[in-house]
Amino acid sequence: MDRSKPFEPQPISFLPQLVERTWGGHGLSRYGKRCGPGALVGESWEVSDVEGMPSVLDGGPYSGKTIRDLMASYSSEVLGAARAPEHPAGGAQFPLLLKLLDAQEDLSIQVHPSDEDLARSGIRRNGKTEAWIILDAEPGARVWHGLAPGVDRTALFDRLEKLGGGRLPDGEADRLFRWIPVERGDVVFVPAGTIHAVGKGITLLEVQQTSDITYRIYDWGRRDRKTLEPRKLHIAEARGVSEPPRVPCPFRRLNKLPAQPGFVPVISAADCDKLTVECATLAPGSPSGLEVLASTQEARSSRFHILSAFEGEVRVRPQHGAELKLRPGMFVLLPSILGGYSVTAVEPAQVLRFSCGA
Repeated sequence: MDRSKPFEPQPISFLPQLVERTWGGHGLSRYGKRCGPGALVGESWEVSDVEGMPSVLDGGPYSGKTIRDLMASYSSEVLGAARAPEHPAGGAQFPLLLKLLDAQEDLSIQVHPSDEDLARSGIRRNGKTEAWIILDAEPGARVWHGLAPGVDRTALFDRLEKLGGGRLPDGEADRLFRWIPVERGDVVFVPAGTIHAVGKGITLLEVQQTSDITYRIYDWGRRDRKTLEPRKLHIAEARGVSEPPRVPCPFRRLNKLPAQPGFVPVISAADCDKLTVECATLAPGSPSGLEVLASTQEARSSRFHILSAFEGEVRVRPQHGAELKLRPGMFVLLPSILGGYSVTAVEPAQVLRFSCGA
């Protein structure tokens, strides 16, 4: 990209990057992803500036360039006042990573370090706070979020370390970990340091800090498909992760948000300084009706927005650039410099909006 030329403000779409996982399947095909025959697609990386996995722009004057190219040339125009960490290769890194996940099996139980945990270890990388929006959940689907009452964190690590990657006896996992039933529209907030896992039968949208650091502490006795050895665990690293205050789970439910016009906070900057989630409900008789007006330059500051439809189809009309349609499974980045835009429902819809704290 030629930095000498002014940035052309308009909505930015990206090509999804499909990632196979042992626990994946074909569920993301319902969201427009091309899952090949026999492929176990577990994740679709929709917006990513993770080293080695940068998203590629799809359409517009910068089509074919990567988000890394975009950030290297126009980070201030994209981010505005939003805080950005430093990319390992230098320069500003886009601060959020957005994915779709399809869990056909229980995922491993994990914990992620915070920025502060990594800094104490001398690691100059981002921690990982994240949130999940449940898109689909089979009857009885559940997540693991924290430990069961009375379970000591150190004693848990001792137990899992002694197990050596093996499987816990039937029922013991449910006595050690706090499990929560979930359904479509639940929002699960996972601050860094929270022990957690996604259960089978769940499709979700994940928004998180731009980080790919995961400490796996239990994996149901599964073995590596190549070595046939128990999958590697990271219990020693997990012991160095600080425990955050417990938060409600689910944190919010999209069908129980306050009846207010515009985008309603789901996870606000007061709840989390790493990411924000909002939701607009568009329907006849709702406070917003079928249209909401918004801007990336509100409240005497500017910051990027990422939009994704949770339900229904909407049209996004920007102040600059072409109108576009947005359906579930689709994402669009609105750079901070874009300014005003409208979101209009073709049918009753809910639209999610993501950004970061100041």
